[in-house]
Amino acid sequence: MSIDENLVVSRHLSVIYADDLRQEIDGKITIVGMYQSQMLVEAFPITLPKLAVLITAVTPIEQPFGKVSLQLMKDDETLQRLDLDLTDEDVEEGATTREFHFANIISSLQLDGPCKLRARLHTNLGVISGRPLMIKATPDVATHQTS
Repeated sequence: MSIDENLVVSRHLSVIYADDLRQEIDGKITIVGMYQSQMLVEAFPITLPKLAVLITAVTPIEQPFGKVSLQLMKDDETLQRLDLDLTDEDVEEGATTREFHFANIISSLQLDGPCKLRARLHTNLGVISGRPLMIKATPDVATHQTS
């Protein structure tokens, strides 16, 4: 395979969880306090004042999404749902994929115990899940100290 050959791209969902998203004047988005696989909180219950979620959905150009439903989940509870029709979206000449970006801020998220946040995109071909964010309590430092 030569360097110029493209690998086949499958549908996928990329999710970034952060403390905040800021739209800059020049069109860039600043991501503040990005979480990787987990968020550690001091204790439960807790209310998160703000949680930003940036979602990118990608599909091959020959498999347009059409009508989709985007869900933000906390374990099995739907926090938010957005129904979209992406059928007539413009595509740049020469593009091999279609990308859709969704930015969302969740305010005052009540957490009563450890949980998993995740994004799911329901499409005509099935459900695409993004990477989850595990929210856990910080381990008690005193239990790890030796006398």
